[in-house]
Amino acid sequence: MANPVEGRVDKDVEAASALLTPAQRLGVRLRQARLRLNMTQSEVAATHFSVSYISAVERGQIRPSLGALEVLSDRLQVPLEDLLGTSPLPGAASGVSRQDAADRRQEEAEARLNAAQALSYQHKYQASIDALRQMTLSHLSPAGALEARRLLVYNYVELGQGEEARREAQEGITLAERAGDEESRARLRNELGNAYLLTRKTQMALEQYKLAWDAIEQKNARDPLFRFNVLFNLGSVNWQLGHNDDAIGYLRQAVESAADVNNPERLGDTLWQLSVAYQGQGDVQRAKLYALRSLAAYERAANEALTARAYTRLGRATAQANQFEDALEYLQTAQSLSVRQGDPRGLAEARRSLAAVHISQGQLAEAASAAQEALDLADSVGDDILRAEARLTMATLQQAQGDTNQAKSSYEMAISMLEGADAPQHLADAFAAYSNFLGQSGDSKRAYELLQRAWNLRENLASV
Repeated sequence: MANPVEGRVDKDVEAASALLTPAQRLGVRLRQARLRLNMTQSEVAATHFSVSYISAVERGQIRPSLGALEVLSDRLQVPLEDLLGTSPLPGAASGVSRQDAADRRQEEAEARLNAAQALSYQHKYQASIDALRQMTLSHLSPAGALEARRLLVYNYVELGQGEEARREAQEGITLAERAGDEESRARLRNELGNAYLLTRKTQMALEQYKLAWDAIEQKNARDPLFRFNVLFNLGSVNWQLGHNDDAIGYLRQAVESAADVNNPERLGDTLWQLSVAYQGQGDVQRAKLYALRSLAAYERAANEALTARAYTRLGRATAQANQFEDALEYLQTAQSLSVRQGDPRGLAEARRSLAAVHISQGQLAEAASAAQEALDLADSVGDDILRAEARLTMATLQQAQGDTNQAKSSYEMAISMLEGADAPQHLADAFAAYSNFLGQSGDSKRAYELLQRAWNLRENLASV
């Protein structure tokens, strides 16, 4: 009779495995096909690829082009549709050497660990525990086995099962000590502190957090996210014990380090440096872990930057539709996202758009502040198009303030920048805006000339 718990776990693990990126799933299938033929990565690479390229493809760090896939399909004797499919590869379990079989077991165990981590991120703590309990930890690398222990402790803490968390943490710390793995021991001590805190053993929790902090100060654990977590825990537990000065000191450090943690691009840089450092020490497992986390942070940075731009565009569109309250909300969101990312370009665009809305509402003091900041940020970035757009917004503000001479100068500076930047669409818009200004100022002849130039530029763009 089938075990219902086992069936549920397999279903949850399968669902979590689906969270792998397409590149990671393809990499797993390529590795399976290679092992089926008892081929080395060097043999697969041959004259077409480098070994490092094949390795990166199998780890899911690179998604090969269609042409590369066709070569790999032929070399691995697997139809292209099978490589790109989801069904088990035909014969993937046969003809595998003992070492390759061990490699595959480790890879499968790592995939199950990743699935258990994904379940925990989804707050499915019991399902994550069940998945970890069904794993053979000896199939993982030593660092992977200790990470599985830490995850188990974390899940028990989240479920409020303090005694189970304490027991697992203490066993894990003993294993980490035997392995000489100071980073894993520090992480497990932090989790043990959480377990003690859950069972109201506050002083014992403080002791474990201090030991974790000692490891950080001794450079045995250099992960900025871990540092932030330990500082927060030290601040919180000292506050509970009434040690207010210590609590303030630790929490102030936590807040100061939050800038690095919450800036995904800066976090990506730090994690990548950690990966390189571990690679230099020969710790391949941690080098791989931090490299993947670094790439994820960079991807998050790119997504957040795109999100900020989307809010900026939405703010402009709603402002043009005279929905000014919504426009301000969208643009303020874009501004907050850009500040959090430390993205001066995104912040310049958001501030310039906010200035335009304030001008349309007659709020010239607010507009002046936003427009000047947008101009300063654009100058710091050094992008002529961004600088020209900020200068055009400043010209609109100066026009609203009645300073026609300054407005004229700003329009002409912006147009000069755009002419040098080879930006015909932006230049056409600038000509049109300047034409409107000159028309209102009584210079109808030049206004007409500029409008004609704007029309010609747009006609040329339409014909391309």
